[in-house]
Amino acid sequence: IDMKNSGAIFGILRTRINMDDPNKIIDAYKYAELHLKKENVDVEVYCELASYILDKGSVNDVKNILSRASASLKGKDIYPELDYQYARYHKQLTVYDDERKYLESAVKKIERLKERGMGIARREKGINKLSSKVYNDLGENYDRMSRANIKAENMYNKAIDADPTYAKPYYNLGNFAFINKGKRDE
Repeated sequence: IDMKNSGAIFGILRTRINMDDPNKIIDAYKYAELHLKKENVDVEVYCELASYILDKGSVNDVKNILSRASASLKGKDIYPELDYQYARYHKQLTVYDDERKYLESAVKKIERLKERGMGIARREKGINKLSSKVYNDLGENYDRMSRANIKAENMYNKAIDADPTYAKPYYNLGNFAFINKGKRDE
């Protein structure tokens, strides 16, 4: 592989993420950062990298990764995944107001993408899964910030509508009904 080729560098980074080898992932990330300082990064791969790091319970380098991805967006690009990763980053830092701001931004971007018509079925399926996660996390944020907030219940329902196979909003909706409404059957 031509290691001066940015596509190859990001391909290796994505492969390392899929292999789930933290040391090789960090090596590939550092290589990309060292050799592609002035070039745009692959936004999708950097979002995957941020997600991987956050899934491991860390925030190391996430701010830099997301900043580089943001700076690489072209003028009219709409990339709600980036806002979602920023929201997850702020949640991990327990900065819940910023988490909500990024989740609401992701919702707006998802709606704009749907209005435009995404065209590619794979992208549309991914947007539905992302929508479900965003709505669920937004519901959790509303619930965390203000108990019995009806917005939380609405977000959980939207999450289920977006992707009926995602289990977390069902769990959250059940808890909401039990804790806040006293409705054991729901």
